[in-house]
Amino acid sequence: RVGLRRAPLGDFTPRESGEHLLRVHDLSFAGGAPYVYRLAVTTQPRGELVIPPVVTRDRVTPLRVRGRNVPADIPAFPFDPRLAGEGTLGLRLLPSQGTAHLVAAREPGGTGPWPVSVVDLPVAEVPRRHRTPDQALPVEVPGAWWGELPEGDEQVWLAVEARQGEVFWLEAVGDRLGSPVDLDLVVLTADGANELAHFSDEVENPGGY
Repeated sequence: RVGLRRAPLGDFTPRESGEHLLRVHDLSFAGGAPYVYRLAVTTQPRGELVIPPVVTRDRVTPLRVRGRNVPADIPAFPFDPRLAGEGTLGLRLLPSQGTAHLVAAREPGGTGPWPVSVVDLPVAEVPRRHRTPDQALPVEVPGAWWGELPEGDEQVWLAVEARQGEVFWLEAVGDRLGSPVDLDLVVLTADGANELAHFSDEVENPGGY
C-alpha cells in the first residue's frame, strides 16, 4: 500500500517446477528518488480477515482467521469487543469505513489486527443453503447476519415478517469490512416474483470527502 491506495497483491501457482522471472515497475513507468518499493514473496500463511466479520458488543465471540495459505482447521480464538473498546489501532481505514463501527481484533499471540464490526444487535450466520426463494431463511428483526459468497452470481435469501406501515432500516456492509464484494440488496414479495425495492451502490460517501 502507498497511503491508502492498494498495491498489487495476489496468488500465483506455478504450472511446473523451475525458475520463474518477476518484473516490477511503476504503473506509468515513472521513476525517481522517491520511487521505492517492497516486494514480498512467500509460501507462509497470510491472514487477511476473520470470520465472523461482525459480533455483538456485549458477547465473547470465537473468531477464525482466513487468508492465503491459512489452514482450514486453524483454531478459533475468543474475542471480547468490550476489551477492545473503540480502538482501531493498527488498522488502516478509509473514511467511509467509519460508519461500519470497526474495532481491531488481535489473536492472543499478537497477530493481526483484523477489522471486526461491532453492533448492538444479535448476530447470526446465514448458511449457504439458503440460495433460492423457497429456501429463504426466516429471521426475526432487529438483528444482524453475516455470510459468504464464494461463487459468482451467488445469492442469499432471507424471509422477514413485516406489517403494513412499519419502517425498516436495511444496510448491507461489504467493502467497508475490507471485503472486495460489491453488494446489491433487493426487497421482494413473499413469492419472490415482484421487486419492491432495490438498493445498490450509493453515490454519497458516508465517511465524508
